[in-house]
Amino acid sequence: MGGRRSGDRSTNPKPYATEFRHRRGDGEVRWIEAHALVHFEGGGRERRAVSMVGTAQDITQRKRREEERKQQEEREHFLMSEINHRAKCPSGEFLNHMNHL
Repeated sequence: MGGRRSGDRSTNPKPYATEFRHRRGDGEVRWIEAHALVHFEGGGRERRAVSMVGTAQDITQRKRREEERKQQEEREHFLMSEINHRAKCPSGEFLNHMNHL
């Protein structure tokens, strides 16, 4: 049987996924997304990774778009809050301000 029990999951591949920043030699920071299957040996304190097969992809542009979208949503939220506040204001300051935009 080769010493491996059918219920022994310690050697089965385990999925691994992460996103991280990487600073290149020229100082530029890039975002990387990695997916892999990690194969382990042993058990308990003796368990260790023995191999990993996977991919790594540069996702810097996606992260930049996500950050731009987040900033846009924050600006829109601030604007809507400001409009709501000023609309409740009894003075004509809001209308005067909007006419100058």
